[in-house]
Amino acid sequence: MKQVKLDNILWVLQPEPYKIKEDTDSENIMVNCNTINEFRILNPDLNLTPWNYRILTKFSLPYYEYLDDKEHSNFYFAETTQNISSFIDEDKTVTLQQLILPEDIDVAPIYKLGDTILDSSTFVLEDAGQYVVTGIVTDSSIYEDYEGSYIINYSKVKRTAILSFANATVNTSSFVNETKTITLQEVSGLPTGQTANYYLNSSLLGSNSITLTNAGNYTVSAKIENSSYYNDASASYSIVYTKEKRNASLSFANSVVEETVEDVTEYSGQVQEVVGLPSGVTVNYYLGNTLLTNGEINISDLQEGENTFIVYAKIENDPVYNNTTVSYQLVITMEISSYENKYLTFEALEDGTFKFADKVVNYSVDNGKTWTELPANTSTGIIQQGDKILWKGNNTSYQNTSGQIKASNKFNVEGNIMSLVYGDNFID
Repeated sequence: MKQVKLDNILWVLQPEPYKIKEDTDSENIMVNCNTINEFRILNPDLNLTPWNYRILTKFSLPYYEYLDDKEHSNFYFAETTQNISSFIDEDKTVTLQQLILPEDIDVAPIYKLGDTILDSSTFVLEDAGQYVVTGIVTDSSIYEDYEGSYIINYSKVKRTAILSFANATVNTSSFVNETKTITLQEVSGLPTGQTANYYLNSSLLGSNSITLTNAGNYTVSAKIENSSYYNDASASYSIVYTKEKRNASLSFANSVVEETVEDVTEYSGQVQEVVGLPSGVTVNYYLGNTLLTNGEINISDLQEGENTFIVYAKIENDPVYNNTTVSYQLVITMEISSYENKYLTFEALEDGTFKFADKVVNYSVDNGKTWTELPANTSTGIIQQGDKILWKGNNTSYQNTSGQIKASNKFNVEGNIMSLVYGDNFID
């Protein structure tokens, strides 16, 4: 109810939510609500709100005054919108925003969250969404009723995990004919209850170990993926995998091999067999820088005395083993026969045997160092092609007689019958 003075007459005004017509049958004057604007123009100090009023009674008064007039409720919330958030697995405790009120307010405001009256200065939100908080002031003797609100936009966010590996790079190796099995590093920073997927390059792994076949650089990643509570996160490290050839440990049984030839400048022989050669690996033999075929050594132009050569065994360009070299010394001594006499000599042009008919003779196959008696009509052992056999008789066995020499092969003769008897008169 509002009482105002107009033209020294007290008018009692009552707000009405509808249009009112004049009542000419009563002392009460009924006016249309729009006339309040005319009241304002005539009486600007009234400060009337744009409500509809019904004039109930008029009184003649000697003075001007307001009676029983409530002040306009100019209350408000400092923030019209609040944006808040929490992690997905947590609720959010919110502190209620209080209305900004004058100091002389004589009633306590009522707050609602939606349709629920709040009885505390804090409340808990569980689900993300938009919420409306309303502040209501009623029944104040000083201020008009008020109702205002603010909006809370509540969102839920996932947590962020920081993953890492202790070593940014892992170096590993194996022999070229082997694979390498590696246990993966365990990722650090993985939250309790969360799992990580491990990848080798882009391939998902099913265990905590990997077997590498080819040398190269590999990337191992640990990833949190599609978690209900955590954002996708990842960490990675590099594996540098190299392959190495094996080392073979080769040797020869003898570090020096000594050979002797007499009265010849050529040597033929076979290399020592190398020791420690791995299964399936081949070795090449060299005399100096000359590759030997099937390990056969053939040397010409020997000088009298010691002739020293180096024989090598080499593993070369093997797919599994490193190049490896081992060697030994071959010392060939060429001796000149020291005996003075030059006896009848046969040089075999092909393999074969010899015998003397009806005569006993001595023969030597080592240039006269040693002699063997050969009974009459008895054959020697086989004399190899290129070898020489020396014959020695005596000056009585062959006087006033003749002898017959039989051979199963062709041969050259050096000397004559006098060489046979006396070891001289040698014909070159």
